[in-house]
Order: sequence, then structure tokens, then C-alpha cells
Amino acid sequence: MSTFASTVRARVVAEHRGLLEIAGIPGISFGLPRGVFADADDPLSRPAVGDFVQVLPQVGSDVALIEAIEPRKSVFVRRQVGRRARVQVVAANVDTVFVVMGLDGDFNPRRVLRYQVAIADAGAEAVIVLNKCDLDPTGRQGDDLAGTVVRVSAASGLGLDRLEPWLGPGRTVAVVGSSGVGKSTLVNRLLGEARQATGGVRAGDDKGRHTTTHRALFELPGGAALIDTPGMRELGLVGEGDGLDEVFADVQDLVAGCRFRDCHHQGEPGCAVEAALRRGVLDADRWASYQKLQREAAFESQRHDEAAQRLAARALQKRFTEKIGRERDRRRLGWKA
Repeated sequence: MSTFASTVRARVVAEHRGLLEIAGIPGISFGLPRGVFADADDPLSRPAVGDFVQVLPQVGSDVALIEAIEPRKSVFVRRQVGRRARVQVVAANVDTVFVVMGLDGDFNPRRVLRYQVAIADAGAEAVIVLNKCDLDPTGRQGDDLAGTVVRVSAASGLGLDRLEPWLGPGRTVAVVGSSGVGKSTLVNRLLGEARQATGGVRAGDDKGRHTTTHRALFELPGGAALIDTPGMRELGLVGEGDGLDEVFADVQDLVAGCRFRDCHHQGEPGCAVEAALRRGVLDADRWASYQKLQREAAFESQRHDEAAQRLAARALQKRFTEKIGRERDRRRLGWKA
């Protein structure tokens, strides 16, 4: 089977256990990553949903070979839960991330902060979408959240027009959140048809059941691209980027105002943070969240550096072994170096 002479551009729209669904080329439905991607130790170097890729079509086949990933303008990642704690790409080339949170048992302000930090690290904009607003009789739940907040009811369609500023032609939006918050219902509403399976929540604790099993990109009628993602039980920070400083800019300003540069905020004289806590200028929960996320980000950054060092050492060892092998072959065949 022969190939075309040059590559063409496509976009990854879904993942199917190693085979990637792509769009943008008539007659081509799937992309098969070259071995350089399949063997990569770094998940960030492999194609993901939202990526623009250069592919080489195969004559007589609907599968093309993915030759290269175009530079990403943003990449939303998370640390997977587990002992190995690998990095996972949630979505690439997104302009905005809708963080969907149900105004029921799912509502968690600290989780919102975690998402905001990860999204800022990604280089995208976070919009907090408080779904099931009909379950909030006061209409005030979430009023103290910082950032952009939109209240909707995906089930009834109430408030969905407020999301239109982020859904213009050519823009890409990822939808994230826990299972059962209504992500797929929201996606179906925005698509104008039931494309994604939906499910309810357990009666006792409002925990959702997984209905979206893989990431998928859909084109909205207005020209925007929407990426639906499986529910996340946890969002582990990767520990890179300036997201923490951006989301907690007010806390950073206070830290900078302490008398001592190495202030630990534990009784030192002239501590601006403790003064702000006493005056009520800084909320104690916000300060606790900042400290927790700062420790986590620092730990993950150190672990990432150590992993990078191990990869570099393995690559150096591999090159050394290959060089020794070549020299041994030259001597065996009587070649001159």
C-alpha cells in the first residue's frame, strides 16, 4: 500500500485505544501514530484530542499515518490517580474550559480552585458553570467564587445563552467535571441533538455514574468545537506553570508584603498574611487551599524533574550502549573507525 507524497492537516477528535479518530480530510477517518509516538515515555509528546496533526494518507485506506503534532497553543493536563501517577492530557488547543459543577451534593469550592489553577497552567480561560441551578432555592450558592461564574440548567436549557460569548466560530471549549454533574446533557443541549449518553446520580450522595467513556470533539452549529470528557473523581496538579500565582494573585501580594522574605507566616513579626487573616481580608479557607495546592505543586514539580533526569539518564545509557555495539561490530568486521 503506497502513501501520498506529502502530509496534510487534520485534527484529532476522539481516542479509541491507540487508534485516533481524525477530521478534516475527506475519506480519512482515523490516524495511526507513528512508532515515535507509540514508544514515547512522555505522554505530552503523543497526539491527544484537540491536537492539530500532520498526517500521511494511505492510498485505498481510511487510516492515515500521523507524522507530526503541530505546536499547541494550550494543553490541559492532570496527574492521574495511582502509584505511578502519570501525566494525562485532557484536551489540547482549548481556548476555554467549562468547569461544570452541580448545585447539589457535588458543589465544592475547593475543587473549583484546583480546576482554576490547572486551567491557568494550561494557558486557557476557566469558566465555572454551576449546573442544576433549579436545585438552589436561594439562588446564592457559589456567589463567593472568584472568577467567571455562569448559572445554568442543562436539563431545561435555562441560562445556556449566557455561554455564547465563549462559543464563537473557530473557538475550542473543553467540558470537565465530576460524573453526574450534567456535562453530557450540557453538550447535547449545545449540539441541539442527543449525541452523548446521559445518566443520573445516586440518590444517597449525588455521586454520578460514568456515561462518557472517552474524550470526543464535536463541532457546534455555530462553528465552535466542544470537547466532552469523562468524569474526573480527582484532579491532580502537574506542578508546572504559573497557574497558582495567577489564581491566588491576592495571596501572592500579601506574601510579598511580609517583612521577611523567608516568612513562614507562623508568628513572625510583620507578617502581612497573618495580619490579613486577623482583619478578615483573607479568608482562612482560601489561605488553607493555597497552602495545600502550593505544597502539592512543589512536590509534583520535584517529582517531574526527577523523572526527567531518569529519562535523560536512560537515553544517555542507550546511546552509550549503541556506540559500544557499533565499535564492537567494526572490530569484528575489520573496519577502521
